[in-house]
Amino acid sequence: MSAFDVEMTSKFRDAWKNKGTAAQKELEALRTFFRFCADRKWLRENYLKRLGMPKNAEPPVEPFTVRRWKPS
Repeated sequence: MSAFDVEMTSKFRDAWKNKGTAAQKELEALRTFFRFCADRKWLRENYLKRLGMPKNAEPPVEPFTVRRWKPS
């Protein structure tokens, strides 16, 4: 854990293949892990606090309308 700093963490995230919502969820999980490590003093600082969320260009998912659900 001592090898991680802001630059290393950013490079690690940039290497991910996931995009959109999947990348955001993966980053949320990694942030939780880093918060766990920082709370236990395994890290001097939680570096993931400095990393912003990746941009999500996916359109929002809309629920089915009644017409689409029960076509006539």
